[in-house]
Amino acid sequence: MSDITLTPSQISLIRLMAEYDMNREAVSRVLGCHRNTVTYRLDGIMKITKYDPRVFYDLVELIGLKQVERVPGAAEKAEGGEKADKEYGSGVRTVWTSSRSG
Repeated sequence: MSDITLTPSQISLIRLMAEYDMNREAVSRVLGCHRNTVTYRLDGIMKITKYDPRVFYDLVELIGLKQVERVPGAAEKAEGGEKADKEYGSGVRTVWTSSRSG
């Protein structure tokens, strides 16, 4: 699996596509942009991930790609105080992974 880097706006667009039943017109109204702009942004996501957010099964895959991983040692943060904060931050990081090859 390879890591995929998506911007916060791309992640938000994926979530909006799911929330608004893949309706680009509704998503464009929420974002305050033209429907073609949404299409262009979806093309960008497809180019990066090889999943098309306009296709139901691909959208489900995209939503499933977002995984929250625990950073080693984060459990000690609650007991370790400041040292753990400096070393591990919040203890959680977001990683997008894909099994599709480019």
